[in-house]
Amino acid sequence: MDQRIKDLSEATRLFSLVISDVCEANCLRQVAGDKLNRSQMTILKILHIAGTKTISEIASALQFSRPAASKSIDRLVKTGYITRIQDSSDRRSQNISITPDGQKIITEYDSLIHERQGKSISAFSPEEQDTLLRLLRKYLQYCIENQENVELICLQCDGKLHEHCSLDDPEGICHFQIQVTEKSL
Repeated sequence: MDQRIKDLSEATRLFSLVISDVCEANCLRQVAGDKLNRSQMTILKILHIAGTKTISEIASALQFSRPAASKSIDRLVKTGYITRIQDSSDRRSQNISITPDGQKIITEYDSLIHERQGKSISAFSPEEQDTLLRLLRKYLQYCIENQENVELICLQCDGKLHEHCSLDDPEGICHFQIQVTEKSL
């Protein structure tokens, strides 16, 4: 393998770790203290975007077992970020919804992420920012080709990328818009 490819591979791996394990983890800790872990934040994001879901739907989206998802949901209920309501048509099922406090956490977290990443990105010239954006989009598109659970990745965007989305499938279908449409039906 070419040394440049090895160097780029290592740089992208480190970039991903820094964003995920340092930047996002620090923002989550600042916003929620020790009340939330990343899986729980993902559950909040799913409920924020897609509306009320059952435990089974959340477990499926996260590729968790139902008991593991239920444990995370129990903790979120205790924090007051979500509610659990018995399904009137199926007593064995419970509907999970985000509360206003949960919505507030999502808003604070997203604002902090954008503020912090904006500071880093502002170190680049406008031309460098355009180049970085173009290359990151291209790299993301190659990375997600033939990957499962694109919809879950999409839910992390919150529809903010719109026509610039790297996750649109070849037919131009936005997975976020599908989720929003299903939510409103």
